[in-house]
Amino acid sequence: MIDGIDILRQKVSMYFNRFFLDDIVDFSVRLGADQELFKSMVDKLRSNPDETVGYDVVVEFVKLAVEATKDDSFGLHLGEYFLLKATQPVDEIMQKSLTIEEAFSNAVAYSRLISDSMDCQLYEDAQGYFSVIFRNNPDWEIRSAQVRRHNLDAALVSTMKSLQFLTGFRYYPHKVKVPFKRPKMVHEYYRIFNCSLEYDHPFGEIQFSRDLLKKPISTSDYGLLKKLKRKAEDELRKPGEADELLTEMKKAILVNIDGTQFPKQKEVAMAMSITVRTLQRRLRDRKLKFSDVQTEIKMTIALRHLVEDGLLMDEIAYLLGYSESSAFVRAFKKWKGLSPMNYVKGLKN
Repeated sequence: MIDGIDILRQKVSMYFNRFFLDDIVDFSVRLGADQELFKSMVDKLRSNPDETVGYDVVVEFVKLAVEATKDDSFGLHLGEYFLLKATQPVDEIMQKSLTIEEAFSNAVAYSRLISDSMDCQLYEDAQGYFSVIFRNNPDWEIRSAQVRRHNLDAALVSTMKSLQFLTGFRYYPHKVKVPFKRPKMVHEYYRIFNCSLEYDHPFGEIQFSRDLLKKPISTSDYGLLKKLKRKAEDELRKPGEADELLTEMKKAILVNIDGTQFPKQKEVAMAMSITVRTLQRRLRDRKLKFSDVQTEIKMTIALRHLVEDGLLMDEIAYLLGYSESSAFVRAFKKWKGLSPMNYVKGLKN
């Protein structure tokens, strides 16, 4: 019997283009990592015909890559030195666009060909700059902080490199803003971006002079662009796209967590500007309950606390609003089929 959590995983995409894993492995090997380290994980994926992979798989690959290469700036260097296979469909669309503005508008529109981990937006301010903004999908936001940083770093560097490639000049950003504290290897950010940095920003952002938007692209081809966009739209229409209701619901839950208290259904419905009855009906249509969605979020946060933060069971139970650690252990075992400690041991082995 399929329970609510299994249905929830089917309903919400949470994906990366699987070529991103090839990029991670290939670049790691180039940096000196032993390819055999990735063999069992890669072999397991070969039996899966899907063109995308889930967030948890990507987290596992990136963590292994960082450990194998001893490169704390892995995401920056991946974007700087490597031609990513995962971004190729979007790169081709950008190269056939008429202007820089059209190229970046298209990149934002078709960014989900690469992943749905971040929502991308093109923004022009009144001070003469344009920005590409990266906001984490709520499902991605509760994954490993380390892996989220590397993912954003690669996206920010790739954005700058795309601009430089399309214009033929080494234009640098006016400013880069990141949603984390000052990193240890901050000199790498200054070396690569050659601009000022702002930390603890609500989202990732890279700013350039607005004058660049009108620059023409020498490789533009309107006829080919139409074909590429039509192909991209067909790809994005395939079954398995993210469910907007669940995405908004998860966002409402995460934003309204008060200390150790998760919001009740009424508070979440209010944050989504719908009634509780409407929310319940829409969840029933998806064969889900409110508790299924909340439990999936809690268990994903629990994994981060267990594996990355090394918190004790009592601490995790308290942070997730469980009355005692035994209640948390029961919930985790139902979700993963193993106790938290056995699950962590399995990861280490």
